[in-house]
Order: sequence, then C-alpha cells, then structure tokens
Amino acid sequence: MSPFEIFFKNFFLSIKTFFQLHDRYLTFGLILALIPIPFSGLIALLIALIGAIFQIQNKFINNESLYIILILTLSSLNIWLTSTLFIFIYSEFFNYINSVKDFILNYLNALVGKTNQFI
Repeated sequence: MSPFEIFFKNFFLSIKTFFQLHDRYLTFGLILALIPIPFSGLIALLIALIGAIFQIQNKFINNESLYIILILTLSSLNIWLTSTLFIFIYSEFFNYINSVKDFILNYLNALVGKTNQFI
C-alpha cells in the first residue's frame, strides 16, 4: 500500500471520527459558520449560544466547550465579514446607479441643449 494512500485514509478517518464524536447540531452550526452568507452566520451563532447553555447545564455527553467557542468565534467573524462585504456592495451598487443616472441626464441635457430644473 502506498504511503499516500495510508496518509489520506488516516486523514479522512480522523475527520470522520472528529465529526462522530461531536454533537450533530453543533457540527451543523460549524458548517453554517463557514458558509459566507450573513444569515447562516446568525443561525450558527444561535446554535452555538444554545449549545453553550446546554454545556453549562452539562447536557452533553462529551465536553463541547472548545467546539462551541470555535463556532461562536467563526460565526461572529462570518457575520462581521459578510455584513461588511454586503454593505460595501450595496453602497457601490447605488453609486453605480447614480453615475448611470447622471450620465443619462447629462446626455439628454447635451442633446436638448437646455437644462430642465424638473428632471
């Protein structure tokens, strides 16, 4: 057997066992925290906060505190980055729309030859 095959087999086996050891809903929250959509980060944050409450009440079989902290951190980062990105896209889009409107009005003004105060 090739050393590469052994390496990748052990690597994928360790990933599989990692996800099997942790709660499914927290794993779903981790996946949502990694998707770059603002609402998925918010849902992941809510899952992590509820998971933190369950961790404080010792409802989990395993200690999930580090996993919950990871999800909280990633979901907060996700919300911040995607919100910043969408605000930037939103402002750039409306700047573009205003520049197109100004271009059309200037073109019509040059075509007609006089300015109209009501346009």
